[in-house]
Amino acid sequence: MKILSSLKNKISKSDSLFKFTYIIQKETPNKIYKKIYNYRIKKVLKKNPKPKSIFIESFNVCNAKCIMCPYPTMSRKKEIMSLELFEKIVKDAKQEQIEKVWLHFYNEPMMDPKFFQRIEIIKKYNLKVAFYSNASLMTQEISNKLIDLGVDEIFFSVDGATKETYDKIRLGLNFETTRKNIIYLHQEKQKRKSVKPITAINFVIQKNNINEKDQLFDVWKPYINKIHFGYIDNRKDESNSIDKTPTKAFPCRRLWDGLQVTSSGKVALCCTDFDGKTVLGDLNTQTINEIWNSAKFTNIRRLHLNYQGDKIDACKDCNQLYKESSTSWWNKRESNS
Repeated sequence: MKILSSLKNKISKSDSLFKFTYIIQKETPNKIYKKIYNYRIKKVLKKNPKPKSIFIESFNVCNAKCIMCPYPTMSRKKEIMSLELFEKIVKDAKQEQIEKVWLHFYNEPMMDPKFFQRIEIIKKYNLKVAFYSNASLMTQEISNKLIDLGVDEIFFSVDGATKETYDKIRLGLNFETTRKNIIYLHQEKQKRKSVKPITAINFVIQKNNINEKDQLFDVWKPYINKIHFGYIDNRKDESNSIDKTPTKAFPCRRLWDGLQVTSSGKVALCCTDFDGKTVLGDLNTQTINEIWNSAKFTNIRRLHLNYQGDKIDACKDCNQLYKESSTSWWNKRESNS
């Protein structure tokens, strides 16, 4: 473990993911790192062999066309999930001891006309509810309702500290509107002395905004609880990435962190499978347990644990297999996809 400790000392807090990734691949004998990493993976899976979260996309529609998101090219049918199917899934999640329901995949959750009814269903089964949102539709009335319903956590997707950068990345949205809506929610929480919802800014680091990363704290920190940094991947393209992708495949933690349910009820491989091309099962007719333990999903996870994720057609060209996966198992927090 001395090797690991010395490596961690070389990492700055702001760029830990990428710096750690490149250090281990350039300075550490791969066999040694794999041995240490395998120990960590086994420890994590022994403690949490099944996912603690499920991601349900109730209505696969979004009001933005962000430059790093493949949503505008998504070809699957736009459809809304029935409340009956939604409750079936939530009830099943409760039985499987899943703790949190996330209301996103490739959508803006607040565009769902049954959005609040779904939150009420989740709370009916005493599960936590969380979601990612661009905040553009979050009126004062909606903010009040989110607090009233006890929403646990909201990640606001904001990829700029300035209007100029934000408007270039989040096409179709408006920086001032987003900022005003987030500030109102913060002020209303303060007025009510409400801890929930815990709020976060999600910032996808890319060439267009890397220079504003530090400035982000000054602009947003007074109004949210935490800031989460992610790195652009190649689910759309990688031309705006700040770094090259390493070449060694590692086990992708996302395959254990949660199930991705599309608005049709079908379970997609992971959060990068925006068109749901790799279907693991269908919750219209199957249970979460049946899909999790299916031969197809079990074999995919087995290949990843053997560092052979690049043998899977749906995974081999995904840079998450090479970038994020080389360090993600050290992270204690759950994946939000």
